[in-house]
Amino acid sequence: MLCCCLPLGIAALVYSISANNMGNQAAAERSSRTARTLNHVALGIGIGFIILWIVYTAVAVSFAS
Repeated sequence: MLCCCLPLGIAALVYSISANNMGNQAAAERSSRTARTLNHVALGIGIGFIILWIVYTAVAVSFAS
């Protein structure tokens, strides 16, 4: 949650907490799926930013030399 994309991680956390507190099984399953999807999207965004940062740094260092 903290390393990838904080806003989506917080939203996923809220959905997972609400899934555990609901008495309705179907609603809890939907909230759990939503939380999982948000976590996957946050992970993808985080990995994408890390890759872009590495590429940017490598290009900046190569042009500085």
